[in-house]
Amino acid sequence: MQSRVKLITTTSIVDGIDIERYHGVVSARVVAATNIFSDIMADFSDVFGGKSVTYQKQLKSIYDEAIVLLSEEAAKLGANLVLGLKVDHNEISGRNKQMFFVTATGTAASASSLSVEPTAPPDDVSLEQYKLAYTRLKVIFNIKNRINGVEDHLPYLIHHQITDVIDYVFQLKYYDHIYFSDEMRKQVMQYFQAIEPAVAASFLYEKLLSPRAADAAEYIVNANLVDYDRISLLLNDERPPIRKRCLVLLKGEKSSFHRDDIGKLETLIGQIEAAFPDKSQANDGEKWTCACGKTNKSSQRYCKSCDNDAFGFTENEVKSGEVAAELKEKIFVLHHIFQGDSH
Repeated sequence: MQSRVKLITTTSIVDGIDIERYHGVVSARVVAATNIFSDIMADFSDVFGGKSVTYQKQLKSIYDEAIVLLSEEAAKLGANLVLGLKVDHNEISGRNKQMFFVTATGTAASASSLSVEPTAPPDDVSLEQYKLAYTRLKVIFNIKNRINGVEDHLPYLIHHQITDVIDYVFQLKYYDHIYFSDEMRKQVMQYFQAIEPAVAASFLYEKLLSPRAADAAEYIVNANLVDYDRISLLLNDERPPIRKRCLVLLKGEKSSFHRDDIGKLETLIGQIEAAFPDKSQANDGEKWTCACGKTNKSSQRYCKSCDNDAFGFTENEVKSGEVAAELKEKIFVLHHIFQGDSH
């Protein structure tokens, strides 16, 4: 049973209510195929005064669903009201398909004089709501049963934030019959940005231990899903490729920071230094011996035999030193924000 907020308003303030906390901006989208409206608009017998009554009912149903979803998203953050409600509608197209979507946005907030209301599933739904649910389930069924490939439904999956077929989206790049274009790549990135962050993170971090870890890392960074706790566990792995993948992740960002991240970052720096020690041996001021046994001149940063530097990195790899330096910068900034100083 989903919870919803007590109040949604288009204004930024409400008379008689003191806001105790702002939780941030929330949004919700509802998507429908444009052909839902095509038959309605073609039937001129339904038009009076230049407007279609049935069309207006259809549009209102989608608007109402978007607002309900927005209310549920705000309640997940612990809010009990939404301020500054704004509802927009637009169309998107891709692969000769068009989608109509409505986006509701607002600011989630909390006030002690309001309470969150749990709501039970409805006892009845409109025909329009039924059609929206039918479309969603049909898309999922078609993808899972290979009737229509995921590539045909990417815009719909993105804007409706459907996670039921997350693995099919991730695997899209590897389907033999698909040319994975730059546009598809962009849409897959957008998909992992759009869906529930907790679901995306859980799925992608698991993939970091698979042969397709590079793609998972790219999507994690692109969607700002960096998780210091998960990365800390991965850094304890003895396999160098996994440890190096952690450095790529740490070049990315989180969507938000907590004061506890300061201690986590300090721990990560220590782990990085321990995981990537200097493996070279200095013979004299003019030469150094690589871990592979090759002796190189001091002016030669990368070994002539294995192409690694003293820490085991090739020229094009992310280096442990630069990542550690960036994490120290983050600590400096977070100290300033959370503790009011730069120590």
